[in-house]
Amino acid sequence: MLLSETYTLTSTKFLEIVFGGNSNLISYVWLTRNPGNIISAPHYSTPNLLSCTAFRSFNLSWPSDDRFVLLTDSGKVVFDWTSGDTLDIRGIGVRSGWGNDATWIVNHKAHTSGHYRGLKSTYGNMNLLRTTSANSLILCILVCDRDNNCIGINFHLKTKKCELIEGGQLIKKTANSEWMFYTKCLQGSVLMEDWLISTLLQDYNKLAYPGTTDNATVVVKHDMTLIRVVEFDGTKLTIDAWLGTEWRDPRFLWDSSPTNIRLPISLIWTPDIVLYDNPDTRLRFEPNAVIDQSGHVYYCQPIRLEVDNCRQFQDVFTCTLKFGSWTYDGFKIDLQNRSQVIDLSNFQLHTNYDIIDTSVVRNELHYACCPEPYPDITYTVNLKKIKTGWFDRL
Repeated sequence: MLLSETYTLTSTKFLEIVFGGNSNLISYVWLTRNPGNIISAPHYSTPNLLSCTAFRSFNLSWPSDDRFVLLTDSGKVVFDWTSGDTLDIRGIGVRSGWGNDATWIVNHKAHTSGHYRGLKSTYGNMNLLRTTSANSLILCILVCDRDNNCIGINFHLKTKKCELIEGGQLIKKTANSEWMFYTKCLQGSVLMEDWLISTLLQDYNKLAYPGTTDNATVVVKHDMTLIRVVEFDGTKLTIDAWLGTEWRDPRFLWDSSPTNIRLPISLIWTPDIVLYDNPDTRLRFEPNAVIDQSGHVYYCQPIRLEVDNCRQFQDVFTCTLKFGSWTYDGFKIDLQNRSQVIDLSNFQLHTNYDIIDTSVVRNELHYACCPEPYPDITYTVNLKKIKTGWFDRL
């Protein structure tokens, strides 16, 4: 058995208990920091501890973070060991010894409820028990979550087969890497968001846009918050702004806590909306996207934008910033504006120019060659020079 400080069974410090080692003569308790770096390894004489013909029951408990007690079903103490080095146990693994086949019956008793964590490429692999009709990982987990007797699940990555593990059922060792084992965490302080993010991203392909067979068009909404005019020379306008983008990705669906998560946009699919006049515009930093349990995704990126298309009519300068998808047509991405004007609630006044008004317009281009539309969002900023001196006011 493996007692780990993480529910992924990959902590640098862990406890490994060997039942009936050395030809069923000795049992070991190895406290290890990193595989192979054994801190302490007490041995106990346990002749004929295991049997090849009958199940034998044991009770493993840890009354404290550094004390571990193993009893037989009759109450005989196999070992009662105090390590002197605390271990915050959050995950348990079970496997048969090297080169051996074994069958385990696991009865799990926890004082707190928990959530689940996938165990992939860890020290041992386990395969399952009873089958349910749930055909997705999230549904399989939820079926187990509603069953107090369920201590975990197995989920087949290709066939989507879901099997529940309940107290007293058999857990059979397998080397089939297509099965993934999930178990309820033993600690009440489980990192629920860590489990959720790992589950959602497990088979997520960020290169695939989130259109579905039922609805191939992804509606993408766009907005702009103007922060400051950095520089304006009458033709070229440089501004700092916040660009908001939102859409729905049906791969992000769940119905448990937390109700939303935050992920770097580099980990998920994002629409390739660019400023057409200057598509090489760089982000000032990579923001997080806020994703809720209905699949709604939104992120706001602070960015510096530059255009040199400004035109003057009398004493008003008009500049436009046109945004659209660089590679998707309107059948794939339906680009829409979230508002009719640019948000000026955070605008910092300029010493020489004032913003008279703004507008936001959605346009669609059609070409004779092709049936698909090409939408864009055009933001217009009208500026006027601030008259400060006597000569300016004439």
